[in-house]
Amino acid sequence: MDALITSLLGYARAGELPPGDQYVALEPVVRAVLADLGAATEATDAKVTVDVPVDAEVRAGEYGVALVLQNLISNALKFNDDPSPKVAISARPREAVWRISVRDHGTGIDPQDLDGIFEPFQRGREPATPGSGLGLTTCRRIVERHGGSIGVVSQPGEGSEFWFTLPAA
Repeated sequence: MDALITSLLGYARAGELPPGDQYVALEPVVRAVLADLGAATEATDAKVTVDVPVDAEVRAGEYGVALVLQNLISNALKFNDDPSPKVAISARPREAVWRISVRDHGTGIDPQDLDGIFEPFQRGREPATPGSGLGLTTCRRIVERHGGSIGVVSQPGEGSEFWFTLPAA
């Protein structure tokens, strides 16, 4: 119950984040999130690669960007039965936005679950996995609040690529 209340508060607070009003360098935010997730990556013996140009800057709130990345990377580690999960984080410019991607080679997502994956309390076919079902909903709320979009490409057994866009600085 505590976890659910914490998740609900996080979701509510995501709606209160100010829209992107600062220039945020992506690479240092990615590194800080990975440092925060150090225990999780060590516990899973994860191999994380980062391909984010040092000049990648978005117009967003740093806290919101970090929350989205933390959730997506945590999910990449959580929904992975590989003894040494592989996660790739990248950023590429696209016209007036940056497209940030978190790719894993984990369990993937059933095609039936893709439509509602960003809806509240959608947990897919793995209900035994810890979580509230609000993480991706919170990510969507943050990204859209900052003028971006979010999506996923996935195949069962082949992993998932979660991506989001944010306005370029």
